[in-house]
Parts: sequence; structure tokens; C-alpha cells
Amino acid sequence: DLYQGLYSVGHLDWNNGRLQYDRNYEPKVEGLDYSHLSLDAIKLKADSFRYCNSKLDMKILAATFREKSGLAVENLQGKLAMDSTRFALPDLNLKTEAGTELSLAYDMDLHAFDDTQPGKFGMQLKGQIGKQDLITIAGNSLPRELARRWPAKPLIAVADIQGNLKNAAIKNL
Repeated sequence: DLYQGLYSVGHLDWNNGRLQYDRNYEPKVEGLDYSHLSLDAIKLKADSFRYCNSKLDMKILAATFREKSGLAVENLQGKLAMDSTRFALPDLNLKTEAGTELSLAYDMDLHAFDDTQPGKFGMQLKGQIGKQDLITIAGNSLPRELARRWPAKPLIAVADIQGNLKNAAIKNL
């Protein structure tokens, strides 16, 4: 409905897709480079894709992809909601080829990191991060000797963080 600015798709099925994101003014870094992402072999199945008046809602049934850094997502599923004031991933599940298995609930006011009147954010994370994924995500910030000596076992990740830029409560980290 163009009059209301409503765009919706009942079911999205994207196979063998590619997606690139480049912030050309940012230098390239080793590992997972958030300023220069390149995804390929994308398979995405989504229901209830809806965009209206700056509000986006989508339910990801299943997604897989490979990033140029080597990160290989075997399964990603969950809900995504975003509007002009808030971003939420209320029930996201991620599994990679390197043994990462995470469940995430995330909710953030878009002004959560404002210097004067920060909004709130909340995150609950449970699962494990595979060694190769940890090394890929950390890139150059993880010393090579530490990466070499890191055990082959996954890193157990449990976190509950609530608050904002001025005041945060961290539980179960």
C-alpha cells in the first residue's frame, strides 16, 4: 500500500544470494570487519516481513551464509523489530559451522548511548562460542600467542546486561 507507506511480504525465500556492505572511508581490519562485510551463499527464509511508517518487523525462519572472514553461519533464526526509537531481537538463535551455538534476547532504545539522556538496553545471552569463531570475531585484538594457546573447547557464554551508558547492571557474565 503506497498510500500508507506499507510494504509487506508474506513469505521470503532467497537462495544463493550475495550482500556487501562497505564503509570506504574506514580502514580494513583482519578478522570479521564490521565496516567491510561480504556475505555469500545466502539462504534466507522469512515470514511476516512488514515495513510501515519507519517500523520494520520480520520473522527469520532460517538463514545461512558465509562471510569473507571465514565465519560460516549454519542456522540463524528469530524475530527482528525496529522503529525510529527502538531495536529488538527478542528471540535470536545462531549456530555456526565452528561450533558456536547462541541464544540472544536484545532490546535497545536507539538513543541508549546518548551522552546527555541515554535510553536503556538489555541483553540476555546463553550458549557457547567455537574457538575459530572467537578468533575470527576478535581479529587482531586477540594476541596471536593467546589465540594459538586457546583450548579447542568452546567458550561458554552467559550474560545478562541491563542499563545504559551511564548506569549498567551486569549479571552472570
